[in-house]
Amino acid sequence: MRSVSVLLLLRLGLCVSVCGFFTFAAEAKRPNVLFIVVDDLRTALGCYGNKIMSTPNIDNLAKKSVKFERAYVQQAFCGPSRTSFLTGRRPDTTRLYDNFSYWRKHAGNFTTLPQHFKQNGYFTQSVGKVFHPGKASNHSDDYPLSWSVPAFHPPTQQYKQARVCPGKDGKLYKNVVCPVTVSESPGGSLPDIQSSDFAVEFLENRTSQGEQPFFLAVGFHKPHIPLKFPKEYLDLYPMSDIHLAPNPTFPLWLPAVAWNPWTDIRERDDVKALNVSFPFGPVPPSLQLKMRQAYYAATSYMDAQVGKVLAALDKHGFADNTIITFLGDHGWSLGEHQEWSKYSNFDVSTRVPLLFYVPRVTSPVDTPGNNFPFQDVISISNFPKAQSLREYNPHQAAQIKSQMLTRLKGVRRFKRFMDAHYEIMKRNDSLGSPAALSSFPVGGSGRSVLGKPHPQQDLVIVNGGWRRIFQGNVLPFVTRVNTGEKTRAAPKASLNYRLSMHVDKHISLHSHPQREEEASDYPLSTSALVELVDVFPTLAELAGLQVPDTCPPDPFNVLLCTEGSSLVPVIMNVTRTYAASNPEAGILSDPSLNSRSSDLTSWKKAAFSQFPRPDVKPQSNSDKPKLKDIRIMGYSMCTDMYRYTEWIEFDPNSFRGNWSNVYAKELYLHRSDAMEDHNVAYYPEQMQLVETLSETLRNGWRYAFSS
Repeated sequence: MRSVSVLLLLRLGLCVSVCGFFTFAAEAKRPNVLFIVVDDLRTALGCYGNKIMSTPNIDNLAKKSVKFERAYVQQAFCGPSRTSFLTGRRPDTTRLYDNFSYWRKHAGNFTTLPQHFKQNGYFTQSVGKVFHPGKASNHSDDYPLSWSVPAFHPPTQQYKQARVCPGKDGKLYKNVVCPVTVSESPGGSLPDIQSSDFAVEFLENRTSQGEQPFFLAVGFHKPHIPLKFPKEYLDLYPMSDIHLAPNPTFPLWLPAVAWNPWTDIRERDDVKALNVSFPFGPVPPSLQLKMRQAYYAATSYMDAQVGKVLAALDKHGFADNTIITFLGDHGWSLGEHQEWSKYSNFDVSTRVPLLFYVPRVTSPVDTPGNNFPFQDVISISNFPKAQSLREYNPHQAAQIKSQMLTRLKGVRRFKRFMDAHYEIMKRNDSLGSPAALSSFPVGGSGRSVLGKPHPQQDLVIVNGGWRRIFQGNVLPFVTRVNTGEKTRAAPKASLNYRLSMHVDKHISLHSHPQREEEASDYPLSTSALVELVDVFPTLAELAGLQVPDTCPPDPFNVLLCTEGSSLVPVIMNVTRTYAASNPEAGILSDPSLNSRSSDLTSWKKAAFSQFPRPDVKPQSNSDKPKLKDIRIMGYSMCTDMYRYTEWIEFDPNSFRGNWSNVYAKELYLHRSDAMEDHNVAYYPEQMQLVETLSETLRNGWRYAFSS
């Protein structure tokens, strides 16, 4: 009798999910979905422990959501990443590593996330940059398959490549750093403002659109370059508070193939004018500080647009029946490792913010207007600014300077050691000999401990590259700031020193530097390893739709499947644990959740990313090689303790990598090197660990689950 009733409900078009997150009866509404994706957004948010950031609207959403501390993209590049998480499949299945192919024609007619909702009765609307525009989405944002109506793109987006940035000489430029007066901008507005306005209008109109649920996807462009934003947001970040990255130097033993020469930054007028040498020339500190300041300001501007959409959702009564997902399509380097932009496998490029809000599950629901009130940091004069620049007294500054000089001397001494021993071995024709291998942490100057050419041999050692590669490897510097007139009586007492270091305390992968009183603001946080391919099956399960099965090894003819895992067990684990000790919190009020498993004993033990290269040496297309030019693929894996990467031969015609030909390896020990500065893959004492991690990486994501 029960099966007949279920069948009848299904025929009536009502969703019933026995094993899903929600159970819907005839009188219940299916939940709406608000899907927010942000371009080039690293975890530079207040809710992720970044003390300098003013992002109150996203932070408020995070307080009511499960916050994933360790979420990773599958490729740190817009088109491949978005195609991956919107299809729930990895780049080797979508076969998109650049922005110049359409997966339905190039790989398979895969069902997308919005298409799955559309096929199940949802009205689907795309606003701004959701799919990557152009050929990667068939020049239509995959309409009409994924969307009920054509996607909305803000009219002012056409000026992305235009010279609209005012210079001191009164001329307009195409700069990276581009604060503007909105009313004087072409079209009298900016793209993200127009996108948020459209989304707000959409929500206003839905109040009279009947009972059809909606899937509203809103894609914000900032903080993607150009860093164009209303100039008043710079006031939130005075230059005195902006410092260099904590590790603004080229890492020792970084394989040349792993280097991201940030060519898109070099194309901008303000960087081009500096004539920075390619590929390793560092950006001058003055522009580094301006770019970091502009990135923060653009992020706060984006936060305000997110706040407008959330406030409209709340105002019109949707907060109690809308699942909200917030994520970045990949991270962005702000001078770490002497790099800028994305295009790498480093944690700063592959790790992104990820939030899931589920009404009455992750947060109780208040009356309309009180759940997501809009917070405008520009008009809030007393908004709590994060820690200001730390002042060091002369004694502290002397100690810091001494430590930095000691480290710099050590680096120089090591370079002299390498140069001298290389010359000796070259004269004795002993490169690669056992004696040579024991003399160097990575083996001989020309050989690795595995007997293969060292990945930096041609670029770094043979061509005298130690001097060249380290031309920008300067340690953070100390500047003196006069706070009074210098006198003979007390020449040093009148000076305060400021250390030019990263003002945002580095966010450890395992222990985030939030103060105790702030940690309670985000109680539903988890450090479980997750990937953006997990988003598709998660939203399907949260909404009570069919959850895609795991794709078979040959997935190209399967319309609906996923290469991710639903995050619902993780969400349940976090919320159930918190609710057990905080019953007054008022979450998990849906009785249908009581039987949902929260067992994570078999959860994934690694997250996988990859990035293509055309050659072992950095060149003009290293960041964005077209498919035909790809010769190397860097497969990377992040675990609880390590990041391990192998750069292997890749055939762009067969889409296959040759694991027997490894050009370079990287291993970073996160517990002692959270910023991934020291590649120890070639250290003899790490050989056994490298072998173990290599086997896990080669086995791939299907076998990366805890037993």
